[in-house]
Parts: sequence; C-alpha cells; structure tokens
Amino acid sequence: LAARIKAGKPVADAVFAQGVSAPLMQIKQGPLEGFAWKRIEDRKATVPEGAYVGHSVGGYETGGIGYTTEKREGFNTGLWQIYTLRDNRNRPVNTVEVKMLDENTPVVTQIKGNGRATGNVPAEKYDTAILDFLQDYLRPAAIEEKDELLTPVLKAYKDALGSTPRQ
Repeated sequence: LAARIKAGKPVADAVFAQGVSAPLMQIKQGPLEGFAWKRIEDRKATVPEGAYVGHSVGGYETGGIGYTTEKREGFNTGLWQIYTLRDNRNRPVNTVEVKMLDENTPVVTQIKGNGRATGNVPAEKYDTAILDFLQDYLRPAAIEEKDELLTPVLKAYKDALGSTPRQ
C-alpha cells in the first residue's frame, strides 16, 4: 500500500479515512475552504499518511529510527498524538505530532509538511490553517520543532510560547 501511494498510483479513498477521526476543525472560508483537521486514531493509519506526504510518521506502525517501542505504545495510550490537515479529497497535506505531558498539556514535537515537495517544512500556504489549529484547538504549552523546519509565522508563534522542558 505504501509503495503504491509513494508511486502516485491510485488507492481507494477509504485508505485515507480508516483510523482517522471526524473533523476536529473545519476550514469554512478562503482558499482552503473544505480542508479539515483530524486526529489519527489508529497506528495503522500513520502508514498511508507518511507515504502520501513523504515523511516518517508511518514509523508509529512500522517502527524505525526515532520510533521506539515506548513511543509506538505511547500512541496507543494517547501519550503521543498525530493530527493531520486534510484537503478537500481527505488527503493529508500537513502533520502535527504532539506529546502529552499530562492530560491537559500538549507539546508540539513536530510540524511536517510534504517531505518530497518542501523538505518537511510546512508549505506557507497552510500557515494560517496550522496557526489557527494550534491557537484555537490544540493550545500547546510549547513547540519543540527545529526552527529551520518552521515557516516564519510558525517560528514567531513558537518563540511567543517560549519553551517547556521535556518530561
């Protein structure tokens, strides 16, 4: 499946719907009208996400560098959470990884765009959607993503939040 997606071959629309929540935040106007933020609820759903956007999030299911057993199991308990911005066809365009320090304190550990197209930096055309999601829905205590992988808008938001030590 991942190889088909990476090769740009068609897959059933259901592939991108399985294991993913209903919309958490819907964009109702502007150029991204119809896009929605969703949460990946099943580790298996990280595989098509990563294959489509060209980054490693599929490691939650398949393992690999940075995806220890502890981290993969933490996905199952909600310690680690993945949110995905989906386009009008329910295809991922951006992924946000979160570690919960406690039940009310999310810390954004990664914000990834299309690895093949943007080198994992979120495309600037999604800045507003990402910023709105962070400010209005997620409300993280901090963002730990590397500065060089953030757009100027997201870097400014990270700087305004300050830093929170990892637990």
